[in-house]
Amino acid sequence: MIAIVTEASSWSLVLTAVVVLATSYILYYVWLYPTYISTLRHLPGPKGHWLTGNMSDIFNEEPAAPHLRWAKQYGSYSTYRVFLSERLLIADPEGIRHVLSAHPSRYARPLLATNLLKRVIGHALLTAEGKEHERMRRMLTPAFHHSKLKNFVELFRLSAQRLEQNWMGNIENAEANNKELAVDATSKVAGAKPLVVPGDSALVNAHVDFSKLTMDVIGHSAFGYAFKSQESGDRAMFDLFSDLLAVGRFTWKQLVPFAKYLPFPENIAFKKAVKTADGIVDKVIADKWQQREQQKSKQQQLVNDDSNNNNNDEEEEDDLDTKAASRKRDLLDLLMDVRDEETQAAISDQELRDQVKTFMLAGHETTSVAMSWILYALAQHPDVQDRLRSELEDFDVEHMTWESLEKLSYLSAVISEAMRRYPPVPITNRVAMQDDVIGNVQVRKGMTIMILPGMMHLHPALWDNPDEFRPARFLSEEQGGTGEAAKVNRFVYMPFLHGPRMCIGHKFATMEMKAVIATIVRRFYFFMPENSPEYVRRLTVTMRPFPDLKLGIRLVQG
Repeated sequence: MIAIVTEASSWSLVLTAVVVLATSYILYYVWLYPTYISTLRHLPGPKGHWLTGNMSDIFNEEPAAPHLRWAKQYGSYSTYRVFLSERLLIADPEGIRHVLSAHPSRYARPLLATNLLKRVIGHALLTAEGKEHERMRRMLTPAFHHSKLKNFVELFRLSAQRLEQNWMGNIENAEANNKELAVDATSKVAGAKPLVVPGDSALVNAHVDFSKLTMDVIGHSAFGYAFKSQESGDRAMFDLFSDLLAVGRFTWKQLVPFAKYLPFPENIAFKKAVKTADGIVDKVIADKWQQREQQKSKQQQLVNDDSNNNNNDEEEEDDLDTKAASRKRDLLDLLMDVRDEETQAAISDQELRDQVKTFMLAGHETTSVAMSWILYALAQHPDVQDRLRSELEDFDVEHMTWESLEKLSYLSAVISEAMRRYPPVPITNRVAMQDDVIGNVQVRKGMTIMILPGMMHLHPALWDNPDEFRPARFLSEEQGGTGEAAKVNRFVYMPFLHGPRMCIGHKFATMEMKAVIATIVRRFYFFMPENSPEYVRRLTVTMRPFPDLKLGIRLVQG
């Protein structure tokens, strides 16, 4: 009996200790720390639930919407809570410059965000930090040199024209799908007919089709691999990456440490998608090794043939080999050839796989999302669409070049304004790796810093009527614009971020968008079908339109 009482007393003491510790922990972070200790205690911010903080606002609103409201109400620096953890929200361009560009080594990506990405792509450019990130960036930068990017314009054109052909097929088959097709009879698009005419209009899933296009482009340009996504009538690749990206959607389940091991439907789909993606990546790499071996054999044959030809000297042989190699080298070649600066070791098989997965994801997802929002904006604003089409009337699609695309000022303005209004990556954050001062705010090591392009791009203190879609912001007065964008701080507009973590492929993506949009706007009118759903911005790794963006298209006459 005494033993039983003693054992019961022991458990009682343990439970009491647990309750006391838990209560003390909560009291410290809910009351003592934010009231008397935190360096952010003097900053304004929204009140939240005593335990969950401001999570309800973040979960129930579109990406960056609550942050924009707080920035407008509380100013350049404010604070809010995610459960018991405080956040510093920066709406000051100079404060953002301090974190992203002036002192990037003092701030790293949060462990939660990095681990979520690692589940998708492993250890690669997007998930590396510090010296490792610098090494990878230095290794990959030559693949994105301007001289190499200019050679991809022809690929962009051919891919855009393949999309054009597919959409022409949709129009030709519109009669068979007439029940699905619903066209806005009151469309204000210039030259539009008031009713559906079979063979004249169609419904297209813009996001899915753009995803197929950009996957083909990244396959050819980065890996020398033909995914043939646009030739396929299904959306298997799109659904595959949707399942992969779902892991980046912030939900309550992510707050449970072991949630990823539980048999939730999204976890099952994710694991299946990872296995499928790994198989695709392995095939891409295996095919590239085979291509390289075949290329070596051909080059050796050329050398042997030239050695028997008295008309060719050694200098000509070297030049021939150099030209042949330069034509074939792509991002994957670069990765396979790279050597560690200190050890001269080749890239490991695992890192090679992870880098390929990274560029498969980043190389097509952000661009396809951006182009979806561009078409959405054009369909919503027929006057902008008309002006853009007018600029493109004399544009020679068949002979487009980097230089000719650069001259399309209104096209550039439309793309820039769409990426201001609908940034593909609206939220990023950093964790302080040391004590620091941002503006006049004391930052402690371990503190989370919130930086939101989606907030800065729509802040009324930084832009004139920011909710309006107005490409003229990005044109000078001489070009018929307002010159507004040229006057704002560069850290107010950051669709690709800034600093050493700026998107390495931003020039590639921008030129791809120009080539595609120029091609399809010359051929089609875009409009919102009747009874279209209210599209919302949903954040996974990127900010996708939800549900899938379906637009009406109509042939441009003449």
